[in-house]
Amino acid sequence: MSKHFDGRDLVIMTGSTGTLTKVAGSRDCSVTVEGSVTERVQANGARRYKGDVHGWSFAANGLYTVGNSGELCTALLEGTLLYVGAVVGDEIWTGRGYVTAWNAQGQTKGKVTYNVTIVGSGALTINENE
Repeated sequence: MSKHFDGRDLVIMTGSTGTLTKVAGSRDCSVTVEGSVTERVQANGARRYKGDVHGWSFAANGLYTVGNSGELCTALLEGTLLYVGAVVGDEIWTGRGYVTAWNAQGQTKGKVTYNVTIVGSGALTINENE
């Protein structure tokens, strides 16, 4: 990432490969990529190490919707695999994932906001946002 970003920069998008539509913006977010390093000992005793990515997820709190507010909840209820993307600074991170948590909240005479967690299923791709 070549640009500093804050929680407002994360934008959740859904759609099909190559075509993403903005669903929500975020006030607070995290993007997590998890991995590990595996040690392999060769026959001659030499040690080799290999890094592996185990998974990724997007978590966003205080989402405000710009499209269908129920799309992410419906995906959770139906177990739908979504093609999702997030604008992170000057990059776009995309992959397929499942909504594993969805929450709506609001105050009297206030705007409703949402919290969502999307857990990746497969590769996470990072490209420049054009």
